[in-house]
Order: sequence, then structure tokens, then C-alpha cells
Amino acid sequence: VLVSRFKTAAKLRPTSLLVLAEPNVVDPLSERWERMRTLIKHSKSLLIVLPKWDGVPDPMRRSWVSQVDLIPTLEVRQTLRCADIEARIVRSNDDSPRLWQVRTFTQRPHVAPIQLMRTTALTPIISHKDGILLGEMHDEEHRILVLSDPDLLNNHGLNKADNAQLAMALIEHARAPSSAVVIDETLHGHIQKPSLWRELFDFPLVLVTMQSLLLIIIVLWAAMVRFGTPRRDDPVHQPGKRFLIDNIADLLRKGGH
Repeated sequence: VLVSRFKTAAKLRPTSLLVLAEPNVVDPLSERWERMRTLIKHSKSLLIVLPKWDGVPDPMRRSWVSQVDLIPTLEVRQTLRCADIEARIVRSNDDSPRLWQVRTFTQRPHVAPIQLMRTTALTPIISHKDGILLGEMHDEEHRILVLSDPDLLNNHGLNKADNAQLAMALIEHARAPSSAVVIDETLHGHIQKPSLWRELFDFPLVLVTMQSLLLIIIVLWAAMVRFGTPRRDDPVHQPGKRFLIDNIADLLRKGGH
């Protein structure tokens, strides 16, 4: 699995599965719209997870949200239009197992409220009486799967019923055997150009960086007494009469006289 924050299209291989998870694409004139169109064009196998929630950041915990609200269905439709798929978005609160029709998988989703698609452009794989949850479309060059409700893959939905197993089965169904899964983050605004200095201070390379800095400090500490011009030793024999007289006196003293 590769999380891409820069030039995602260049990282794709013919067998790679590209995942566009809840892309924030609304304005057809925006740069993100063009970027998503480019990613769709360059990917042979693609999974689009439609957006559903809008979160308000928690000021006390940066990685959390304080509350979430459902986004307008028009914004969800715009994401589909970027992929040239016309559909009507509906929401339902009834996720009873008897209302689901599932092909390929043995698990049943557990999502409420459910966000579904009504369209003839997609072949249903997981469908509800009110619409399609997971649909698929093919052409000569592309295979596109669309998951209408992200709660099947979201953190808070994975622990419900068979959602985690179904999520894994979905990824395995979408990707070719032994192929990479590339998750794009550029459409979320998390573009990050590669930087050697940033990598050196990110885990796990930061451990090597800290160890190298510690070794440099130890080497400098050990070499501090050797800095500068070496000090000259005092000559053994000093010039003048004083040295001769002192030496004779020392000899007489040591001789006991």
C-alpha cells in the first residue's frame, strides 16, 4: 500500500489499484477537478469512494473532529460527474440484511444512514432496494468501481458487523493479484513535495539522524583538547646561572649535606 502525496499518476503501474477516498471535488473549474480527471485517465483500475461527511476540527486534538455533518447530495453528484457518471444520490436509514443484494461477496454491509446511488451507468455488485452501494463499469482501457458510502471503510465503521471483512474483500476484488494499492492524498490538499531533509527527520530515518548527531557530538567532545596550536613544553635546561645554582642546591639537599 502506497500513500501518495505528490505526482500520483507517475506512481501508477498497469496493474496498480488507485483509490480516491472521498475526494473533495466540486468546482469543474478548479485545479482539483483537473487533477482528478488526470488520475482517472492514467489509472487502469480505480476505486472511487464518494464523500459523505464534513467534519469540524477539534481545537484540542488536531487529528480529531469535534462534530460531523452530512454534506449536500449535490456535492456527491459532482464527484461522480468528474468521473463522467451521472447518478442520483439517495439516503436511507433501513439497512436490514433482507434488503441487500450482494454479488461476489458473502458479507453484508452494516451502514446507517446509508448513502446510495441510482444510476444505469454502473453494474450493481452490492445493492439495496433504494439504490447501489457498490457498482462497477468497464471499457476497453479502464475498470472503475464506485463505493457510494465511505462508512464501510471509515475507522468508525470497520468494527460494525462484517464491514472490516467486506472492506478487505472489496480491495482484493478490485486489485489484480500481488498488485499495489495506491491511495491518493493530493485531492485532499495534502500535497507534499519530496525532500531529503524532511525524510531525515521523519520516522524511521529520524532514529539514524539522531544517532549520527550524537556520534558527532561525542567526537567533537573528545577532540576539544586538541584544538588550536600545540603548547610547547618547557626546555629541560634553562639558560643562565640560576638553573645551575638551583641544580647544585638540589643535589646537596638530596645528598644530606
